[in-house]
Amino acid sequence: MNKYKDLYKSIPSDSSSFFIGANSPLGFTYADQTVLSEHLYKRFYVIKGGPGCGKSSFMKRIRHQLTASGARATSYYCSSDPDSLDAVILEKNGKGVLIADGTSPHSLDLSLPGAVSELIDLGQFWDRSILESRLGDIASHSAEKSLSFDRCRRYLASAKEIRHIITCSAEKAFFPSKARGAIRRLISCLPSSKGECHKATVMTCAISMKGAVRLNTFDHTENVIAVCDDTNMAPIFFRMLSAELERSGHSQLISVSPLGDIAEISLPDAGTAFVPFSSVISSRYSKIIRLSRFADAELLSGGAAKRHFNEKCLISLIDGALESLSEAKEHHFALEKIYTDAMDFSLVDKAYDKYLKDIISYLA
Repeated sequence: MNKYKDLYKSIPSDSSSFFIGANSPLGFTYADQTVLSEHLYKRFYVIKGGPGCGKSSFMKRIRHQLTASGARATSYYCSSDPDSLDAVILEKNGKGVLIADGTSPHSLDLSLPGAVSELIDLGQFWDRSILESRLGDIASHSAEKSLSFDRCRRYLASAKEIRHIITCSAEKAFFPSKARGAIRRLISCLPSSKGECHKATVMTCAISMKGAVRLNTFDHTENVIAVCDDTNMAPIFFRMLSAELERSGHSQLISVSPLGDIAEISLPDAGTAFVPFSSVISSRYSKIIRLSRFADAELLSGGAAKRHFNEKCLISLIDGALESLSEAKEHHFALEKIYTDAMDFSLVDKAYDKYLKDIISYLA
């Protein structure tokens, strides 16, 4: 892979799956912390415990039971380990319950304890003597894991600077009036907007321990329009697209990449999504927008060598970030093994049964 446009590999998800946040140039950042506002829910659970204590499995089991009985689930996955859940929202009968991981790097305080929010502490079910006997290993793996995440952050900070240079260079060859005209024609063909216009930030892309990945959430939309970017103009195009959609009154779910630019956009009310092009599902697209049509071919050709150098630097820096996360993964799974061995999961099962009954009653 030597092109930024080919960086993120799609992984299967449903139409209500996102990342809670991202490994970014600023470290871990939430996509939109308003999702974690306690007043939005009938009950708000913060689940805590060490790695390997079963937090993600706990949430997945409850999600499975509740969706089987008709609840709607919105799943938020971990940007470091896409197989793990960081949060799940369950909705039924006009009521909502949220369960969220509250361990580092997530920092969740209970502002309405008892009245709305409640702590689920899986740490009460571990054998402290086992963990005390492994203190040296826990401290060593934790320190190395933190260093690996810090290296990832530094690589991504540098990658963001190079990405900015690439985008500024591409902007010089971009025909804004031509692109704006095409965008307005596209928008005129969409169903009329309904009600008040809303914009929300989500994340479908992540730099993770398992590579650079993209949840294919928006690919499930009825009308999928692909943006094919061979010119590094996607950030410019998506900024313009979002502005024109807002001007026309369309509500948007805006997926922001770990480097801060817009990666894709969904219009829930219009049943339409604008996603990065992938040859794997090209038959699903209702339309393909090739950004090269909005570019000055002569200017692009003249700057090809510099553009190739900058993109090579960008990919090398992201490879550095991914390698750092691969190192973090080794320490993370070593910690998981230590904590798993110290857990009494029969007690976790009893807690699961209790909270499952509580959640069913709150959503009744």
